[in-house]
Amino acid sequence: MNMAALELNQDMDWLLQGFKLKGMISYKNYSYSYQRRYFTPYYYEVSDFEETDGKYDYTYRNVTSGTTALSSEMSSSGDRLMNINFVADWGRSFGKHDVSAMLTYLSRDYNPNSPASFVASLPTRNQGIASRLTYAYDSKYFLETNFGYTGTEAFAKGNRWGFFPSIAAGYMISNEKFWDPIKPIVSSFKIRGSYGSVGNANVYNSNSSPIRFPYLEQVSLNGRGYTFGDTWQTSLTGADITVLGYPAATWETGYKYNLGTDISFLNNSLNLTADIFKENRNGIFMQRRIIPAEAGVVGLSAYANIGKMQSSGFDANLSYQKTYANGLYINARGTFTYATNKLIDRDEPSQQFAYQSQLGKNINTQFGYIAEGYYKDAADIANSPENTLSLDLMPGDIKYKDMNGDNKIDAFDMTYIGKPTVPEIIYGFGFSSSFKKFDASIFFQGAAKTSLFISGIHPFNNEASTIMQYLVGNYWTENHTDAMYPRMITGVNEHSNFNNSTHWMRDGSFVRLKNAELGYTHKFLRVFLAGQNLLTFSKFKLWDVELGSGNGLTYPNNKVISIGAQLNF
Repeated sequence: MNMAALELNQDMDWLLQGFKLKGMISYKNYSYSYQRRYFTPYYYEVSDFEETDGKYDYTYRNVTSGTTALSSEMSSSGDRLMNINFVADWGRSFGKHDVSAMLTYLSRDYNPNSPASFVASLPTRNQGIASRLTYAYDSKYFLETNFGYTGTEAFAKGNRWGFFPSIAAGYMISNEKFWDPIKPIVSSFKIRGSYGSVGNANVYNSNSSPIRFPYLEQVSLNGRGYTFGDTWQTSLTGADITVLGYPAATWETGYKYNLGTDISFLNNSLNLTADIFKENRNGIFMQRRIIPAEAGVVGLSAYANIGKMQSSGFDANLSYQKTYANGLYINARGTFTYATNKLIDRDEPSQQFAYQSQLGKNINTQFGYIAEGYYKDAADIANSPENTLSLDLMPGDIKYKDMNGDNKIDAFDMTYIGKPTVPEIIYGFGFSSSFKKFDASIFFQGAAKTSLFISGIHPFNNEASTIMQYLVGNYWTENHTDAMYPRMITGVNEHSNFNNSTHWMRDGSFVRLKNAELGYTHKFLRVFLAGQNLLTFSKFKLWDVELGSGNGLTYPNNKVISIGAQLNF
């Protein structure tokens, strides 16, 4: 072997060190049952037998006759899933440099065993490749790149594949020499940032039902009737498009930004992780609101990748853990998340009044009227803007704000009201501790910046099944003008009192003592007292605030108190 070939082989040996190849092919039939039953025509019994040279001769005789029918049956249930996954890993360290790489291939084929329709009988398939490359220098500087190239059969040819790359970088400042003097106070300090894109191929209609192939029309062969003949004596049915396809349907793409830090104090006893994030999501698949009559598709559901939305927020986690010299152990933690969103674009009809536009609003914000109390008397009704929503206004009815100043209350006075029905702030905090034979733990959780809406509680509504206690003495009368509920009336569905408005809006914020436990351990025995959902602090008192909007007539969170013992051998 010459010297050049020897050097080449040495280079290949170095490259292949740390290389691993893994593969997996799996087939799962999640649930399958098969049954077969036979009805034999005769039943027999052994009457005589004898042994001859180690062999037995049997004589059978008929006991009773039975049916001559032979039948079988088979049933099946569950789903079938086949996964093919191959992963190649490579990693090396040399000097201050650490390098690793990964390449993976995934193919997935899913079949329901009991499809409900022809479309449902078609297997759901997707496949793709993904890669990751990481580099670190001197445990201070970090870089990572990723990409995914993924395909789905949900879209038409030319739109099935999506490419989603990302990049992230980090800097461990505390590993620098100049940080050594303050390490006893700030043990570690890292800053990091990332940018990348993600894709979503799951699309839904306005009823939140999945759409398998959004690029295809749905046709009924008996959808329309027509009549012909010299005396119009013949009638037949023909094809009719029931759902419009969108040939350009493709991936919904989100572009994510993140800036974060990880800090540890006091020899890693106190740890803080904090992130600021933002996402711009484009091509959201949603139903069109504007379809010109000239298009000839009035009344059909038309969808397209037309939505744009922006999400942003802040997330933090703080924890403290330490064991003291006297044996006291403390573990305290807290989490806080603020996340909000706003609609950037969709095919919204041109709004005459800016306050009725959903653009720039949180997508979970309700649309309704702004309530200004009750009509006090007949003079108050006469001197207020004309309420076109109800014809039989009386004192005790809800008064609404005239948003556009045209001296009448109608649909043009509706706007987006209150906080989102999905909390923008979620948080929790608690601790666990032990000292000698005693231990205790407690955890609170809470939500803020959210609104809920009361509905379905009206005592004379046919849909109502009960009258809530707080309505009995808290409805409007001449002697109780500051009541929560307007005057008692029938015809609830036809009256403006029960339109969506700020009158029925409540603050949905709360803090709840979710878990608490106190224990005592002696040798192998531990006894404890524990509770769940023990206390709730909220301005809303009508029902469990975590049940959200509605009438509260669903199963609430139970308050549970337990006394128990544990034996350890």
